[in-house]
Amino acid sequence: MRFNGYEIAPHVDLRCAGLRGSNLRCADLRGSNLRCADLSGTDLSGSNLSSTDLNCANLSDTNLSSSDLSGSNLSSTDLSGSNLRGANLSRANLHGSNLSGTDLSRANLSDANLSGAYLSDADVVSRLIGRATRSDGYEFCLWKLQDGTERVVAGCQYLTLAEYRDHAQSYPSYSKRKQTEAILTYFETLWPLA
Repeated sequence: MRFNGYEIAPHVDLRCAGLRGSNLRCADLRGSNLRCADLSGTDLSGSNLSSTDLNCANLSDTNLSSSDLSGSNLSSTDLSGSNLRGANLSRANLHGSNLSGTDLSRANLSDANLSGAYLSDADVVSRLIGRATRSDGYEFCLWKLQDGTERVVAGCQYLTLAEYRDHAQSYPSYSKRKQTEAILTYFETLWPLA
């Protein structure tokens, strides 16, 4: 498959390629080199990862270091074993993606949606410390990162405990704010034990 003059196939060299805003849904780029590529706003989403359908987006074992993936749709994409070191994933949709064994060190994950993402053995995360669900079904997860810092992942939020406390103050609903504060207090009691 060719797109904007670039070959889109497994094990292809697309270093510094300009693919901004492209529709590469269900592309198979496993083992490719996309270092420093501009993939901002690109649709690289896949379908069901548990499917045997070969049309699922596959970026496993891909070099995406220092790439710009800001605002990209990577939902349900297989990124297992990929190198995302220093990548810009701000505002990226990673919902349901497989990030197992992925190097996310120094990646910008601000405002990225990591809900439902599989992060086992990802280099950015050491382990899950705690999980809680608000009465509206909104799930919160407290992660301990490899560098010893914490992140609360909830929906598209990827914030420290202090940042999340500030964020919760903007909730117009008193009930939602109080429940969120209770969850953060619970996480704060868990953190010294991590």
